[in-house]
Amino acid sequence: MTTFVQSRDAIVTLIHTALQAQHPTLPVFWENTLAVNLDTVGTQFLRIEIDFDDAHQLTINDAPEHRTYGHVYFTVFVKEGAGSRSALVLFDSLSDLVKFQAAQRFVFGVPTPGRRDARDGWMSYELRAPFFFDSLG
Repeated sequence: MTTFVQSRDAIVTLIHTALQAQHPTLPVFWENTLAVNLDTVGTQFLRIEIDFDDAHQLTINDAPEHRTYGHVYFTVFVKEGAGSRSALVLFDSLSDLVKFQAAQRFVFGVPTPGRRDARDGWMSYELRAPFFFDSLG
């Protein structure tokens, strides 16, 4: 059986391991971070949020499973004036990391760009990565 906790833990492990290997100096904050000290993060940082959607399906496998959908929201923050190239490099890296990734009963789809925003001297660029996980019914 796969639970919300098991699915989240597997996703976090996948992302954390890859980011440590590919971008070891990148400051990363998860969805429960209350505040980010902008004086210490340099010119770029990443916020990651895992959100389970309110959508479920029942699969038609021999042993029916409940399918739960969700998204991982990667928001890259870049100091204004630093350019968008570094955010796009990170987008490519994150897309390659999760695109069609399957492990521990969860599967990612194709990430797509989301919202962009400018506020208080920072640009934010969002990348949305859809996923689902199955749990035995």
